Amino acid sequence: MLVIVTSSVIALILTYLEVKRVFSKGMLCGFALMTFLACIHYDVGNDYMSYMYLYDEITNTPFNLSDILDGSVYHEPGWALLNYMFVPIGGFFTMVAVLNLVQNILVYRFIRRVVEKKLWVFSVFVYLFISDYYLLSMSMMRQELVMVVFLSLWPWIKDRKFIRCALILYVCSYVHTSAFILIPFAFWGFLPFKRGVLMSILYFIIFVLLWFSGSFLNDVMSNLMQFEEVSDYMQTYEDSNKVDSFLGLGFLINLVPFFVFLYYIANRKTDFQNRSLVGLACMGTFMTPFAQFLILIGRVSMYLGIYQIAVIPIAYKSIPNIFLRMCLTSLLLVSILWNYYVFFFESIYSNYYKDFSTIIGLI
Repeated sequence: MLVIVTSSVIALILTYLEVKRVFSKGMLCGFALMTFLACIHYDVGNDYMSYMYLYDEITNTPFNLSDILDGSVYHEPGWALLNYMFVPIGGFFTMVAVLNLVQNILVYRFIRRVVEKKLWVFSVFVYLFISDYYLLSMSMMRQELVMVVFLSLWPWIKDRKFIRCALILYVCSYVHTSAFILIPFAFWGFLPFKRGVLMSILYFIIFVLLWFSGSFLNDVMSNLMQFEEVSDYMQTYEDSNKVDSFLGLGFLINLVPFFVFLYYIANRKTDFQNRSLVGLACMGTFMTPFAQFLILIGRVSMYLGIYQIAVIPIAYKSIPNIFLRMCLTSLLLVSILWNYYVFFFESIYSNYYKDFSTIIGLI
């Protein structure tokens, strides 16, 4: 834990030095440090060993393309093929290193391209300290790969290059089946975010309807329970996402960014394409009501939530009242840091992240 926390702070400082024009490659060096840790980690994350055993199980099966594609080797053929690909070039450890290298490069490029320079520190902070992103990438390898690929598609999504986006997301569904739900978002660029007030009102109405529609909730639960591995997931994570303080203070604090996003979307002074970007991240909030009843939805919402890496800095900067902006930003930072503390000390992940081991002694 100490290694990850210390390195994250160093990465933030390096990014700050670049923003202040003290060190021209600060953010790059910060990402290099965090990528190096992710590449060499061993048995960090509650799913790490499961992925390693799965790798052995897949690669010990004689390679047969037809068996792979029909799901006989593993029910997600794309992941099976990826495992076989690394057999001659170093095996499982190499696969983990390459995946983390690619993922962090994509996140780094996304921040540099989408977020203005003075907000880079805020973006890196969100990426490193909201546990769903950098930290869980050491555990949920398949879903994190899909999440980051989806994030990197934003330039094409906003330019309405929907065919290539849909094809890539379809291929991703062979790595993680739930990526199917992302295919409609290939068409996100066609939504009328130039009418920001209308879209903001529509978001709020849908949010309220989803929250109070018990029958719709039951239908969604019934459909989702048909997915493979849901029961295993529920058994593993049922305690991690429980909201004991339903509608309590913590829950209400976590809803504040949603309303900040709605304000940004409705603000006529904001950039049209940024409104579309904020609207995409805002979709994750719609799933909040379902997370109270269906634990699986917490992970599904991560696909959309990863856009908060850019959206949180962009939206919070738009708050015109300086005092209100400082108060809301401070509240957000405290909430993120508190959840970061809980992740390491009071969550089901705690035992899997408290010690940082590396592959160096195993190679």
